[in-house]
Formats: sequence, C-alpha cells, structure tokens
Amino acid sequence: MSRDPDCLTPEIKSKLRRKNKLMRGNRVAEASAVAVQIGKDITRRNKTRLNKIKGKEDARVICTAVCFLTCQYHIRFTKQ
Repeated sequence: MSRDPDCLTPEIKSKLRRKNKLMRGNRVAEASAVAVQIGKDITRRNKTRLNKIKGKEDARVICTAVCFLTCQYHIRFTKQ
C-alpha cells in the first residue's frame, strides 16, 4: 500500500518529478507553470471526490471526508 494521498495520481507524480527536475536546472518560470497545472489537477481531483457527498449528510461524514483529503485522517484517527 502506498503512503501517498489519494489525490496523487501517477500523472500528478510525473508532473511533480518534472517540476523538481526543472527547479534543479534553475528553470524556475517553467517549473512555476507546471506547479500551477499540478495545483489545478489536485483541486479537480479533490472536487470530484467531495461532490460525491450529499449536502445534507451528517457533519461527521463531511468532516471525515475533508480530513481524509487534507491528509489529517491518518493523524487523527490512527493515533488512539
């Protein structure tokens, strides 16, 4: 099992590797453009995940989903 969050798809991981390579090569402008794409991809992925929750759900369900997306789930619920 991977330790990466669900929002990190193989495509996003490859973009992150590309951004890191550009940063190491001192090509900051190109790396910045890739970073914007990565942010949009992660936002899109999280948005579709949260859209599956109905608006009238229990607050605990919504809170758990948000904690899971922000990687707080493992910190809050596994340390007991």
